Amino acid sequence: MNKKEMSNLILFAEEVLNDTKSENFTLFYKGTATKIDNSYNGQIAALSVSILMIDLRPTLSVYYQDDNGNTPRRNVLEIITRMVNKLNDKWDFANAEALVRFAFNQNDDNKIAVLKKDIINCAVALKHVVRTYELVKNDGKQ
Repeated sequence: MNKKEMSNLILFAEEVLNDTKSENFTLFYKGTATKIDNSYNGQIAALSVSILMIDLRPTLSVYYQDDNGNTPRRNVLEIITRMVNKLNDKWDFANAEALVRFAFNQNDDNKIAVLKKDIINCAVALKHVVRTYELVKNDGKQ
């Protein structure tokens, strides 16, 4: 990925992140618009590493199934799904579930490779954007 592509992805990440402030899968801490739970920082950083180490489908499975607790990984996947849609006009996933279903039902290795690359690039850009916000420790109280 070159510098221009990264700049565009960072803009996509900021836009998508801010679009989700009122959504039920936002990364923002307790309804704030300037603070993000520090757990998401680690989850986002681990997404691309996990894809590279254990591959796309197992990683998506782990992230999609984790919808419990104060910082569910599925929220990260929802943000990444929206970013992937903006990045590549080949994709038009309604939500993270649609992305996961596509990945598990797809037999074309070329499409999986493109999706894998797009998700990794989006995760890297999102990581950069999240780190520009104030990261706070979640005390578990809502």
